Amino acid sequence: MEARALLQAGRHGEAEGRYRDVIRDAVTIDMRIPLLNGLVGLASAIAGTDPLGAARLLGMADRLHAEMRIGFWDPAEPDAVVARAETALGANAADARALADARRAGRAMDLDAIRAEVQAGA
Repeated sequence: MEARALLQAGRHGEAEGRYRDVIRDAVTIDMRIPLLNGLVGLASAIAGTDPLGAARLLGMADRLHAEMRIGFWDPAEPDAVVARAETALGANAADARALADARRAGRAMDLDAIRAEVQAGA
């Protein structure tokens, strides 16, 4: 909850750190719903500074979402992340392809690969 409040207050740097903690804790105790929402939250927190990383995280969340068949905490957030990432990266076709490729790469990861990346410091 603190991470989300920080994000909504526009304190993205602080939210990033909190979301990283949430994600690591979710992996440690094998809680997939907090992992899913943590990935989206972290993607949102970094979309302006690391748009490709945000797209990759969003792809990981897409994968979990598809496997678990549950909704995102805020269903509009993935689209908002993409919009912020596009703004941060640029509006040309190559940038759009790079974002789509990064999201596809995240989506291609299975749960074990997502866990490993998160534990390594996603």
